[in-house]
Amino acid sequence: MSSFATVILAAGKGKRMKSELPKVFHSVLGKTLIARVLDSTLFTKSLQICVISPSSKEMFLKKLPQNVLTCIQTEQKGTGDAVKSAIPLLIKNKIQSVLIIPGDMPLIKKETLKKLISTHKKEKNSVTILTGLMENPKGYGRIIRNEKNQITAIVEEKDLLHTQKEIKEVNTGVYVFDTELLRDCLSKIHPNNAQKEYYLTDTINIASNKNAKVGGFCIGFSDECSGINSRMDLANAVEILRKQIIEKHLINGVTIEAPGTVYIDDNVKIGKDTIIKPFTIISHGVKIGNNCEVGPFSHIREGTILKDFACVGNFVEVKKSILGKKTKAKHLSYLGNATLGDRVNIGAGTITANYDGFNKHATKIGNGCKIGSNTVIVAPNIIGNDVITGAGTVIPANKNIKPRSLVYGIPAKVAKTNLTVLKK
Repeated sequence: MSSFATVILAAGKGKRMKSELPKVFHSVLGKTLIARVLDSTLFTKSLQICVISPSSKEMFLKKLPQNVLTCIQTEQKGTGDAVKSAIPLLIKNKIQSVLIIPGDMPLIKKETLKKLISTHKKEKNSVTILTGLMENPKGYGRIIRNEKNQITAIVEEKDLLHTQKEIKEVNTGVYVFDTELLRDCLSKIHPNNAQKEYYLTDTINIASNKNAKVGGFCIGFSDECSGINSRMDLANAVEILRKQIIEKHLINGVTIEAPGTVYIDDNVKIGKDTIIKPFTIISHGVKIGNNCEVGPFSHIREGTILKDFACVGNFVEVKKSILGKKTKAKHLSYLGNATLGDRVNIGAGTITANYDGFNKHATKIGNGCKIGSNTVIVAPNIIGNDVITGAGTVIPANKNIKPRSLVYGIPAKVAKTNLTVLKK
């Protein structure tokens, strides 16, 4: 068992979100806030503990990974009270040091947390605070330093003196504590503030007065320290992360013709020399090969794979489907739960009707098929290699068209078999 733990604070109601959904389960580009925080702390290989509220317990148990432990903050009495609820688990597991992080910081990077933990160890601090700089620090607690530039306290926004409001160094809400010091300081905090809450930030002044070594690691002017407290904050985080993701793909050899109009989720792989055209949305987990073309106005949904030289064009939606090499779906189509071979051409208006009202079903389309405009393929179905369908054809479920057939009509009829295949 690791002697290090991560405590994620996720019990807040998020009143300014005006939502029945717990704040940390709102999403930024295909991934929830808390999932992003969990991902950023995985490198620690530590015990992960999530502090939650009793009202949302069932949702957390369903959505959190099974290896994440939970503890309940029975009343919303502040961040200090929230961390205190995790102390029994820390003691039980003989945790020596703990990383504390809010569950609503989707932009925090693992590299930053690594540097914070490294600073804590290298400087042999008892507590190390991740701080940041903000031109407009309104809403954030300020870092108070003495004449020797040592951190002596953190003062929350509502409790600031007039002279302290000009301080630009802020508390991000991320700390590394020695567990015994944390336990002792938490036992000494009181709700003597405007909110009548137990502030975790009060432990810093208590630790300083005990002559414990309080250190800081400042990330400067950075978006990483931004928390999510409103829908506006959420929208800002989406835009910041969207730009970061776009930049990564541009650097890796992908052409994105109008970056300001394109949305690409995390964990998307796009090969070199692929072109992404305007107003395209690419969802989490999609894999796109080299020399592909996607867009404009395309929606590539989760579970989709586009192999090299595949093309998805105007107003085409693809979900949980595989498009083979040099396969094209250029116009006004829906491909769901479908596997398309190489060199398939999908005519405008074609759909794979994958849902029967109860279950989703799969469609398989073989190599070299030419699917005529407005064809409807009702799943489940298998279309053999080199099949041609006439415009407006409806292929009923389980029709299973044999290779090298020509079919047309409603319902589909076989007009010819053993077609001569002309390959380019």
